Amino acid sequence: MYPHELHLIQVDNAQAHSAQTLTVPNNIILLFQPPYCREVNPIERVLELKRWLQWQHFDSIADLQQAISRWVNRLTPRRLQSLTQWGWLVDGLCVAGI
Repeated sequence: MYPHELHLIQVDNAQAHSAQTLTVPNNIILLFQPPYCREVNPIERVLELKRWLQWQHFDSIADLQQAISRWVNRLTPRRLQSLTQWGWLVDGLCVAGI
């Protein structure tokens, strides 16, 4: 979708999410987290959203997207920053020269 930009994708290393062969374009970096590592799993940072979603039923992906958008739009800038800005990740990218 953005072929001229660098993309960093965090991969949770779960056994179910593995592939025998995978071709990764040069503009994509896979960042493998340790298995069973809740500290670096993004959904664990938004447990209130995870808990709210687990009992919801949506008729379509679009309905789910709208519900998540409404939830995100209620976040304050400070809360959003606390969910998305991981100092150790930014530091690691700087050390790697990325």
